[in-house]
Amino acid sequence: MLGWIAAVYLLLALRVRLTADASLCGENSSLSLSAGAAGVELRLDGVIRREGNGIFLHMTPRYGPPRRAKAPAKLRVRRLRVSWPYGLAVLRAGSVEQAAMHARLGLQDAAQTALAAGAVRALLLSAYACLGSRAPLDLRITPDFGGVGLSAHARCIFSCQAGDIMFAVIKTAVRKTGREGFGWKSIPLRA
Repeated sequence: MLGWIAAVYLLLALRVRLTADASLCGENSSLSLSAGAAGVELRLDGVIRREGNGIFLHMTPRYGPPRRAKAPAKLRVRRLRVSWPYGLAVLRAGSVEQAAMHARLGLQDAAQTALAAGAVRALLLSAYACLGSRAPLDLRITPDFGGVGLSAHARCIFSCQAGDIMFAVIKTAVRKTGREGFGWKSIPLRA
């Protein structure tokens, strides 16, 4: 019994590292997600496409047998809105080890290009400051005065302990159910 308790404690204290890479370049946009702990890593590679009025994401595992070909999932705003509090709880439970973003931005007018590049840089730096992280940030926003378009590559390495993630998500779920009117009620015992 003591061995099981020690094994569960070690699993909860295990440090998990999450890495996300995203590249946007016209029609060729990609996303790569990996999660690893204790030398074991799960990695998914994806392609982001625009079709009609929606954005589609198709993810496949990097190693192992490929999944059956099916229609790619459409990114839905409602799903993102529902999962947003849980994502924030996970971000608060861990820490950012490294963040980098390299972008090349070009508009039709040189003055608009310079203004947009400065505004994007200021916005990203203020958002990073709000996270309160002391991790190194490599941010390069290069104005492209000769072309029109956007190409960007971002990378973030995030780490936390598995137990901290679990407790943060449970606390958020309890708070959310309390706000939605499903309060915890105790039934008095009658003997």
